[in-house]
Amino acid sequence: MKSEHKKVAAGCLHHSAAKPYAVKLIYIYSIAHKALTINIFGRGNARLTHLVKGIKLSTIWEKNVERLGSEKVPYVEEVCRAGRTIETRKYYTARYHRPGIQRQKNFRPTPKEQARVNDRHADMKLRRLINENFRPGDLYLTITFKKELRPTVQQIPRILEKYWAVLRKAFRVAGQELRYIVVAEVGERGAVHFHAIIPKFDVQVVSDSWPYGAISIKTLDNSGQYAQLASYLIKQTSKTFRSGESPFKRRWNSSRNLRQPKITKHVIGRNSWRRKPKPLKGYYLEQGKTVDGEIFGFEYQFYSMVQLQGKRRC
Repeated sequence: MKSEHKKVAAGCLHHSAAKPYAVKLIYIYSIAHKALTINIFGRGNARLTHLVKGIKLSTIWEKNVERLGSEKVPYVEEVCRAGRTIETRKYYTARYHRPGIQRQKNFRPTPKEQARVNDRHADMKLRRLINENFRPGDLYLTITFKKELRPTVQQIPRILEKYWAVLRKAFRVAGQELRYIVVAEVGERGAVHFHAIIPKFDVQVVSDSWPYGAISIKTLDNSGQYAQLASYLIKQTSKTFRSGESPFKRRWNSSRNLRQPKITKHVIGRNSWRRKPKPLKGYYLEQGKTVDGEIFGFEYQFYSMVQLQGKRRC
C-alpha cells in the first residue's frame, strides 16, 4: 500500500514540477460547507495539504484521493469552567493545526458579521467573568447622578475611583475583599449612569458611600448562571462605549483582582463530538442554550451545564 502511495504521489509531483499550478488544480476537493484536507505522501513521507471549498473534484482524481486517504481540517474543543457553570464550544479555526497540516488563511467576515462576532465574544467573556467571581446574594447596583450634580464625561472616572476607594476600605475593615465589574450606560437625553456588580455587603454602607445621587440595589439570584445579566449589560453599552459619550473606552471596567475562568483547549476532528451532549454528574444541561449549527459555513457547537444547588464543584 505504501509503494502505491509513493507511486501515485511521485507521479503527481513530477507533473507539478512542469506546471507549478497543477497540484492546486488537481487536489481541490470539498463538500459545500464541509472543509477537507487532502494528504499526499511524497518523498520522505512529506505531506502536501490543500484546503479548499466549494469546487468539485473530477472523477479520476476523486478515486486517487480515496486510495490515498484524507484528513479533516482541525476543529477546537474549548471547555470553560466559571463558577458553577461549564461551557463547551467546538468550532473551526485557522489558528490551530495538527502536525503535517498547514495553517490556513483566516476567513474575513463582512463588517456586519464581524460586529456580531465581537458582540457575541464580549457577551461570552463578561458572562464567564460574572459567573466566576460572583455568587447568589451578591449585589447588582444601578448608580445614578442627581441632575444638579452631573459631572462631565472627563470627571467621571476620577469620581468612580474615589467611590471604589471608599468601598475598598470598608470591605477591608470588615475582613472582605472588594471585587467589581462596572459598565457605563448613556441615556437618551445624554445622562450617564452605571451598572455594577460587587460581593455581598452592608447595603447601607454601599448606598451612603455614594454622595452624588441614588443607588438601586438588587441581589443576584440563586441560579449561578448570569448569562442574561451579561447580555443585558453588553446590549445597553454596545452603542455608546466607542462613541465618545461614554466615560469608558471599553465595554466594561473591573477591579484587578478578578479571578479568571479556567479554560482548556485541544484540537479535535469535525465528527469527534457528540451531537446530543450529556451533562456531567451533579450538573444539568441548560435547556434552549445548546447550539448545533454553522458559523461562516463551518460547523459550530455550544452547550452549557450548571451545577445543581448543594453539589460541590468537581
